[in-house]
Amino acid sequence: MRSAGVITVLLGSLPVLVAWAAGLTGILERHRPVTDVLAEVLALLLIVLAWRFRRGRLAVAAVLIGVSNYLVRGPLGEMDDGSDATALILFIPVLLAVLSLLPERPIGHVQNLVLFVAIVILSLIAAAVHGAVIPEAGTAFASDLHRFASAPDVGRLVFLIAGVFIALAF
Repeated sequence: MRSAGVITVLLGSLPVLVAWAAGLTGILERHRPVTDVLAEVLALLLIVLAWRFRRGRLAVAAVLIGVSNYLVRGPLGEMDDGSDATALILFIPVLLAVLSLLPERPIGHVQNLVLFVAIVILSLIAAAVHGAVIPEAGTAFASDLHRFASAPDVGRLVFLIAGVFIALAF
């Protein structure tokens, strides 16, 4: 049983090492059209696998990662101030922590449907805070939220709290 865990860790770290090596060699820049949509394609494949094996949490996590990648590449990536992911640092770790605490359910279960809707709403909020979806979102609330989310300590704190929740879940 112990060797199965070692094999899983080694095989799980292999794509990370390959991606790191590809980044060092510059392959990613030459194949930018492929790498730009890779997260969404892999998210779709994970959703199909999650549906087949009745793993709703995996499907929700795949949707979260796919939507986040789309937002960073698309509406939020076009921002000139370099703060393309400040709103994402708040809702990605929180939703992943919530996922780790919830029981496993099939994709069509109400719990997962609520999480899918939460991802869509939070994605729209993240884009609206930056004025990417709703240009009139430059209200005082949006600018205050943007300033709060831009603080690096807030992002670190949210990731730390989410990490504690995930560790407690396991």
